[in-house]
Amino acid sequence: MMDAQVMQTVEEMERFQQDRADSWNIPRPQGLLLHHVAVAAGARRLVEVGTSYGYSGLFLAAAATG
Repeated sequence: MMDAQVMQTVEEMERFQQDRADSWNIPRPQGLLLHHVAVAAGARRLVEVGTSYGYSGLFLAAAATG
């Protein structure tokens, strides 16, 4: 389960991207999948290449620190 503060930030970013035409964020279900895969793999170091606003990075960082 992801931290409540991380989920609050995810929700804020989702509201932000609704008003932007240049947002290339993945959908939340895919972000949660990234999180679960990283947790299942026991990943502690992750690299994200080609970020838009760091939305998917939130899911990955939560997995690496959780």
